[in-house]
Amino acid sequence: MTDPSSNPLAHRTRPNRLLRLQEVKSRVGLSKSSIYERVKLGQFHKPVPLGVVVGRLESEAEE
Repeated sequence: MTDPSSNPLAHRTRPNRLLRLQEVKSRVGLSKSSIYERVKLGQFHKPVPLGVVVGRLESEAEE
């Protein structure tokens, strides 16, 4: 059996989902323009490109 402490992801209690902008906006209470301004300033995580669609990691939207 593998030691769980050797797994760097063992501390996570749920999967890290990709969130669409609408859900990020509702979780963090910011507008689209505010989010993108903060991305530009390095104060908010960049979106994850998925072809023509982008998402954000759920864990990053909670920071």
